[in-house]
Amino acid sequence: MCTLGKSIALKSEVLGEERGITIGEEKAYRSVALNLFKRNTPLSEIASIVKEPVDTIRKWLDEAK
Repeated sequence: MCTLGKSIALKSEVLGEERGITIGEEKAYRSVALNLFKRNTPLSEIASIVKEPVDTIRKWLDEAK
């Protein structure tokens, strides 16, 4: 494989890892949000904890039903 091909492959691998990390983090935040909601934590407090807008928290909770 030429140097350009190796560079492209490496960049693709790095981007894939970053995407995987992002997906994993969101999955964890969703889980935390759901658990806090089950403990009757106010949506505004959940949003503050996971650093996401209240609308996003509502969407996640609706999707979890």
